[in-house]
Order: sequence, then structure tokens, then C-alpha cells
Amino acid sequence: MDTLQLEYFLTVARMGNMTTAAASLNVAQSSVSRSIARLEESLGVPLFDRSGRGIALNDYGKLFYERAEAIMREISDGERELKEIRDSHLGRVSISTCSPRCINPLMLQYIEEHPEVLFRQRRLTDMNTIKSNIDTGILDYALTYTPLADLEHEWLPLLTERYYLLVPSGHRLAEREEISLSELEGESLIVNACDDPDLVEAHCRQEGVTPRFTFISDEYELLGPMVERGLGLATITTLALYDMKTALPFQHFSRVRVIPIADAHLHRTLGILYRKHHYMSTAARAFYKKLLAYFKNIDMNTGEAP
Repeated sequence: MDTLQLEYFLTVARMGNMTTAAASLNVAQSSVSRSIARLEESLGVPLFDRSGRGIALNDYGKLFYERAEAIMREISDGERELKEIRDSHLGRVSISTCSPRCINPLMLQYIEEHPEVLFRQRRLTDMNTIKSNIDTGILDYALTYTPLADLEHEWLPLLTERYYLLVPSGHRLAEREEISLSELEGESLIVNACDDPDLVEAHCRQEGVTPRFTFISDEYELLGPMVERGLGLATITTLALYDMKTALPFQHFSRVRVIPIADAHLHRTLGILYRKHHYMSTAARAFYKKLLAYFKNIDMNTGEAP
């Protein structure tokens, strides 16, 4: 048994097809088939159930998959650790976020302070992809709204976001201290795509309101100007509000009110997901600590209207 056999085995197991796995590995299908056959012969048990063109792990294979993945992860971690020591620099930071803007100020500050660090940020929302990237060491950690806590992973809550409404001055609701979702019937709603429009819609319907969305986009810097021009009311979350207040040249706040939505159940919690025993570079560990402090600061300083 060697690491090449383990790599071929893991790739076939993930893809469920010899041809696809061979193409991914850039080798001939016959090489993959022979490698799997030799691995099964050395172990003394079959690892896959084969039917037609498909191939799937059997009970032996599922058990061996966890061990093989752990072995390859340990080797990968060891290679990175040795390379970091050899190169005598802080290493790298690899993180995925559900919305890149949510850590942009912190990321820029960190890169300025540590130009020798390779900082890689991805935008990922699919939890299967996130978990796979963390398990294989592609990611050090990920910011997600979906908890994943088991024997191998940890999900640490960072910030529970409230929802707010941007209302133009002069609107019938502009002088309210809080607004309930039941009061939004008939209003045109503008939503930032990263702020989970489906969650907003679900809570509106629970209150007997059929929301009328007129604009959903990732261009959240348009929310304030659109509200100011009377094109609708905009929902916005804690992180987006913090970003608008600190990072955007948002000169129209004098004509826009930021009012909390008085629905105690309309919120979401952002957390950081990582593998418990995954090796992290010095840089990744340092940035992790900065992330915790960054979101604690946001939690303490967001809420009052601009």
C-alpha cells in the first residue's frame, strides 16, 4: 500500500466513477483500476460495490475511507508545516466566507501588516463543498450561517445578526423606533442577496404579509440611494449595516432612517467552522484570533442608527 493508491481510492470514492476520477487525476483509467485492485488485494476485502457504470463504497470501503482520508490529511499537514519552517515565514491563511465584504476591512489591515503572508479568500455557501475543502486542508476555516459540530469539526458562533429596515424620511414609518413585519403589507421591499431573502420572506408570511420584492442584488451599496429616492424599503442585517457605516461613503443617511425590525425570531448567527485537529500555519492561527476580536467589536458597536 502506498500514498498513490490512497489518493486514487479517495478520488474514486468521492466521484463515484472510474472514468471521471481518472480524468481528474490526469491518468489512464486502467491505471486507476489496477491501483484499486491492488489496494483491495492487499487489504483482503473489496472496497466498492460495482453496478453498471457506477461505483460506490461498500461497508468496508466506508470504514477505510475515513482512515485513508486521515492519513492523507496528516501527510498534507506535515508537508505544509515543514515547508513553512523551511521558508521561514508566517505561512498562509485560507478562508471561505458566505459574503466576502463581511471581513474585507480586517483582511486588508492584516495584509498590510503581513505582506509576506499568502492570504486566500473564497466565497462558498454550499456546506458539502466547505466541509470537503476543510477536511482536505484547502481551507483553514470558513464563515458560515450553518452550524456543523461533530467529533471532527467545531462551529463557534461569532455574531447574531439582527435585521433592520431602511426607510426614507417622510415615509409613514420613518418616525418609528421599531417596525413589525405585519406593517409591511403593500410595501415594495429591496433586499441584499447576501441577507437571505428567503428567511425574510418566510418570516413575513408567518406574520400574514405577502412580501413584494422589487430588487434583490449583491450590490448592497445601492440600497441606501434606492431608499432615498423612494423606490422601496430595504432590509439589511447587522454586518451590512456596520459595513455601510464604516466603509462606504454613504452621504444620504440624513434622508434615510435605520429602524430595527421588531421580530425576535428574525435573526441569523454567523459562526466560524474548522477541523479540530487540522494543522494551521502561524498566520492562520493569528488571523483566527483577530477574527474573534473583530466580530466582538461589531457586536458591541452596531445597532444605533447613523
